[in-house]
Amino acid sequence: MAGDVHSDSWVKVRSALSRRSDAFPLLHDQISAHRYAARSMQRTAIDIARTVRRIESKSLMIDDQQADHSVLEHMRQVDDSLTIDRWRRAVVAHARHDMNCSGCPSDVVFAAAIKLLAMLQIGDQGSISDLMYEVLQEVDDDFPADKSEAARQRKSRCSRCVLNLLRDAAESAGVL
Repeated sequence: MAGDVHSDSWVKVRSALSRRSDAFPLLHDQISAHRYAARSMQRTAIDIARTVRRIESKSLMIDDQQADHSVLEHMRQVDDSLTIDRWRRAVVAHARHDMNCSGCPSDVVFAAAIKLLAMLQIGDQGSISDLMYEVLQEVDDDFPADKSEAARQRKSRCSRCVLNLLRDAAESAGVL
C-alpha cells in the first residue's frame, strides 16, 4: 500500500506542478517542498483508505442483496403449526451445538431467529430488511435505534447469520 500511496502522490504532485505557470508562494526551500510532498502523501493515503471503505461497504450491500431470502419465502408458505414447532426445535438444537457467527453474539442470532419465526407464523408481512430491523431492535439492547449506517451494517451481518441458522435448521428438520 505504501507503494500505491507513493505512486499516486507522485502523479498528483507532478500534475499539480505542471498545471501551474507561477511558483507556489510557500515553496521556497527544500524543507517546505518536503512538507508539501508529505501533505500530498497524507491526503493520498486518506483518499485510498476512503476508497477501500467505500468498496467494502458496497460489497456488504451486495452481499446483503445476495443473501438467501428463499428461506423467508418458504417460512411464509409454511402454515402448519406442527411444522413450525419442528422447525423451532431444530433452531434450538442448532443454536446449542453448531452455531457460529463471527459478527454477532450467538444469543442475539438465536433470539432473532426464534422471533422471526414467530413473526412470520402470526402473519407479519414485510421485506426482510424491515423485519430484521424490527427483530434486532427487540432482541438486542445494543442495536442502534435509528436506521443509521452502523445499524444497516449490523443488520446485514446479523441477517446472514440468522438466515443461515434458519436454513440449516429447516434442512435438518425436513422443512425445506
